[in-house]
Amino acid sequence: MTKDDHELLLKDLCARLPYYTELWSPVPDNNNWAVLTPVVIGNLMNADLSLPQVKPYLRPLSSMTEEEKKELLSLIDSETKEVIEQLKSGACGVMEGKYHFNSLKELDWLNAKQFDFRGLIPKNLAIEVTEDNNPYS
Repeated sequence: MTKDDHELLLKDLCARLPYYTELWSPVPDNNNWAVLTPVVIGNLMNADLSLPQVKPYLRPLSSMTEEEKKELLSLIDSETKEVIEQLKSGACGVMEGKYHFNSLKELDWLNAKQFDFRGLIPKNLAIEVTEDNNPYS
């Protein structure tokens, strides 16, 4: 694993910590699975990059259902309206030293639904959730 891949995996896993993310683990005592915990992240931060790493079970964005698409679009729409109102009122803007990043709720939603929006699956840093291996069903 490259240093860049290691850092990408750590960034992604840290954001998923509150969402009960299941992991493939090279430890046979655990039947090759684990749940993401702060201890796992701490171990990864100090791990030798040549050692086998854990891999989260993630859903590709292409697996998003129509209902999930509507839910995400509704979230984006409500946040867009909120940002427009803040900009109109002057409550948000770089000039005042204030900054609003309107996608935090969307990123939280994607993390909670276990979507791979960082491209970990194609880099072999995550395992694609399928009907046969879905640990979340």
